[in-house]
Amino acid sequence: MTPAHGIADRCRPRVGTRLRRIAVGLFNLLLIPAAYATTQCPPEAVHKPEWIGWLAVALLGGGLIAGPLLAWWVFARSKGARLGWRVVTAFAGLLLMLGLWVGCGALAGHLILSC
Repeated sequence: MTPAHGIADRCRPRVGTRLRRIAVGLFNLLLIPAAYATTQCPPEAVHKPEWIGWLAVALLGGGLIAGPLLAWWVFARSKGARLGWRVVTAFAGLLLMLGLWVGCGALAGHLILSC
């Protein structure tokens, strides 16, 4: 192994670093529409209280936590059932989780993005 080869290996970013950069980039892309939408309010629009924003963030966080817990609870209720029924309940749990995420996201978006 040549010395130059060893230095190049030490300077390469690791996979975890790349994944973090991708995650941060995607998160920033998710914030752009919200930031743009709030700049479109007319100047005479009434300023919303700060607790509305905190309520929306709490709603999003609660939905993101409660969604997988709801899906797990629905699937756990089918313990001991036949395989076909367990598959149906697994899909039902996933649909409930996605529905909860969409509902909480839509409600939080309405709270944040309305003028």
